[in-house]
Amino acid sequence: MKVLVCLIAIMSLSLFSYAQDISISLNPQYQFYNVLPVSSFDYQNPGNQPLFFTVTASNTTGEPIDEFYLTYSLGWNDEPLIDFETRARNRESLAADTPLIFNNQDILVETGSRYFFRPVPTLTLAEIVDRIPDFRDVIINTGMLPDGVYLFTVRLVDANDQLLSNEDNMVIRVMNPGGIFLVSPGVSLGNTIPAVSSIPVSFIWSSNLASSPQNPFRLVIKEFDDPSLLSPDFIEMEGLTIAEIDNLQNTYYSDFIPLQDGKYYAWQISTELIDPTVSIPPGITSPYYVFRYVEDASYDQEGAMNAIRMYLLSLNINWVTELLNSGFDPSGIIDYNGTVWTGSGAENLIFELQNRQVIDVKLAD
Repeated sequence: MKVLVCLIAIMSLSLFSYAQDISISLNPQYQFYNVLPVSSFDYQNPGNQPLFFTVTASNTTGEPIDEFYLTYSLGWNDEPLIDFETRARNRESLAADTPLIFNNQDILVETGSRYFFRPVPTLTLAEIVDRIPDFRDVIINTGMLPDGVYLFTVRLVDANDQLLSNEDNMVIRVMNPGGIFLVSPGVSLGNTIPAVSSIPVSFIWSSNLASSPQNPFRLVIKEFDDPSLLSPDFIEMEGLTIAEIDNLQNTYYSDFIPLQDGKYYAWQISTELIDPTVSIPPGITSPYYVFRYVEDASYDQEGAMNAIRMYLLSLNINWVTELLNSGFDPSGIIDYNGTVWTGSGAENLIFELQNRQVIDVKLAD
């Protein structure tokens, strides 16, 4: 019994050491897509597949491995799309100190490839799709892979299914665009143009892509003298672009923009799409919203400055008090939770903040 236990322990240690000398790694081209056609996975004509990932297998044992298998699996939102190990046998040995590098076109195939024989069992798209009804329905209705998290896993094993290498995986997130919808200020083209007088003007929109940091938004604001130009025929070509703000991670923008009293404005939000099937990523763009800017006669900058000054003094922070007493004045502007407040809005906000605990105070230009 002791001899048997020792033998098992030695075999396990030997297998563990062997796996340390053979490594496999997945290198995704991208890990986020929001346009991913199911036709991208053409297993019958793998040369039509975009490059999704490369795999590198390295053998540092000092000896070639004459026979090994690659096993891989795919899951969607913790649901197995391939719930078995699909195997492909290498046509040549895994040479020592010479990495074997291949990609999805070599393994997501119906027949053999330059490095591997036919997968076992046979890989078919219908077999994968039919496993989950919700998954199948989205593909049938849209031709796109559904939203979610996809997990692809690879490893090397021997003919007895014993692990030869580490197991590596990659995560790909898919978020199909649902559109960009503007909220305020203004209205869509063709409606009565409203007047806006808030300072500053806050631009607000909605989009399902806002949950992904890979999809920053771009805000464009154009200025017009004549409202007759605010029509689908002219709005793209005419007008003066007064602001182009990139890399917006939220669905709002609130800051001072030099809007002129009595002028007309059109604004639009856009973002790029990540599509593996095209070399130049397309984009998705909202319609234009339009409004007329009118100065607010009740705007009281001096009152806001005084209110902020008194509030800062009430904090009893020595260095803040010293700055105020030495001639420094607040700007009259409060940036609070991503929104800029001035005038009466800033004063009202000060009253709300007076009942809250201040955690930190910083000096900004």
